[in-house]
Amino acid sequence: MKKILLIASLMMFCLAAKAQNNRDSVIINIEEYTINNVFSKCFSNCDKNHDGKLTVAEAAAADTLILGYGGRKNIISDLSILKFFPNLKFLEAGNYTGEVLDIRNMKHLEELNLRLAVFIKKVIIPTGCFPKIIYPAGEGEIVIDRVRIIDPNNAMSWFD
Repeated sequence: MKKILLIASLMMFCLAAKAQNNRDSVIINIEEYTINNVFSKCFSNCDKNHDGKLTVAEAAAADTLILGYGGRKNIISDLSILKFFPNLKFLEAGNYTGEVLDIRNMKHLEELNLRLAVFIKKVIIPTGCFPKIIYPAGEGEIVIDRVRIIDPNNAMSWFD
């Protein structure tokens, strides 16, 4: 019995250590993620300890992300990093060249600014999230697709 408790304790400790390491993992080295120092400005307000590195924990704590610094010359081809920003209340997508913006993890979003994102044709947001959306000027129509998020760690989310 003592061996089982010891093994279980060690496993819990390892999982807790791994979770802490994940929170401290660097997802962006801001200085290296720079095109003429424009794109780095997008993440500088999220870097709370001003060390030039954006961690998982800092991204998760951010409530505002403006990717439009630099206007049209700041071309963004990949926004997969947005999965690390689940608590955003304001997002400006900047000059994103993709056709689909998947922000299904942002259930707290209050405003989505797409004014520079003229290539977007579809936005995927979570059910129950109704942010104010600022659309780009132009002819195209953007489809808003609402998806239900199922949290594997929360059995109650299966019934939302």
